[in-house]
Amino acid sequence: MKKLILGLVIGSAFILPMNALAQAPTPSLQAGADAYKNKDYVTAVAHIKPFADQGHSGAQYLLGGLTQNGHGGLDPSNATALFKLSAQQGYGPAQYHLARLYYHGKRIDKSLPDALSWYKKAAAAKDSSPDVRAKAQYMIGYFHENGLSVEPSDETAALWYDKAGNGGDAKAISALGLFMADGRGGVPQSYVGAAKLYEMASAKGNLQAMNNLGLLYKEGQGVPASDTKAFDLFKKAADKGHPTSLTNLGVMYYEGRGAEKSFSETHKLYQLAANANEPSAIARLGDMYRKGEGVPASKTEAGKYYLRAAELGFGQAQFNMALVYHRGYGVEKSKAKAVEWMQKAGDQKYPGAHEKLIEWGVY
Repeated sequence: MKKLILGLVIGSAFILPMNALAQAPTPSLQAGADAYKNKDYVTAVAHIKPFADQGHSGAQYLLGGLTQNGHGGLDPSNATALFKLSAQQGYGPAQYHLARLYYHGKRIDKSLPDALSWYKKAAAAKDSSPDVRAKAQYMIGYFHENGLSVEPSDETAALWYDKAGNGGDAKAISALGLFMADGRGGVPQSYVGAAKLYEMASAKGNLQAMNNLGLLYKEGQGVPASDTKAFDLFKKAADKGHPTSLTNLGVMYYEGRGAEKSFSETHKLYQLAANANEPSAIARLGDMYRKGEGVPASKTEAGKYYLRAAELGFGQAQFNMALVYHRGYGVEKSKAKAVEWMQKAGDQKYPGAHEKLIEWGVY
């Protein structure tokens, strides 16, 4: 972890690796790989399949990639079996791809334990490319941070993120930046260090890092406060469709920071983020309808947005839904529903939820 923390700069679906040919007994497999890259799939299958049939792990992996897309007349239902054959021989790229299939439940029953197992194998495989290894290491960290099939552990997650970050993985570098900003996982708290990590990840095109760096500039944490830089960073990520950045850009227009105050721009950006199920944007749309800001005031519309955000697990919206039912704001009063939503907000430690439950005589 020390390398990234001290600021040392690190000099998809299917990954087509150069080292797929490491075991090739004749140049014809190279011809197959070249044909694959050139999208001449019939020729690719003709060259690659004989080696896959002979048990060549790299060829099995390549044939799996062709098969999963039905190229060359192959049956996509056979793709997973080919990836398994390659992965079971210890071929790193196939192990990583198989882990992704288990994680997403694509063409195979979703299984987080199996996904984690294969990510670990891919991270340790000697023939995994640096990129594949770092991606696998990031995912192992992600599993530990979020408690996916393992006990949650920020400390373990930070160790894996550091390994992946030193391998150049932008997601891992961004994740370490967040750990440093929060001072968790054994990472010393430092907004200055977090900003440097976000800058590194942003330079690699990571949209979450751009958003997080924008927040630091907005608040002047670790960097000189600058609404202009915050706005530009949010916009850069928002222009690529990043939901959280769309929301934060909307907030900048709402507050008139870095741009002229505009409820219409705010509403447009919140709506774009809401289309991607970004709960904060959905809840903020509820606020706009409740207050009649840039839209006709409507208790009914506000309630719809609050409910949608609450059902997505957003603590603030759950708190608001509790108040909606407690006060009968656009709905029939219901103490039971008010308490139910407030308890959900309390379970997420939303500020004020526990106190409201005491006030209502629940505790």
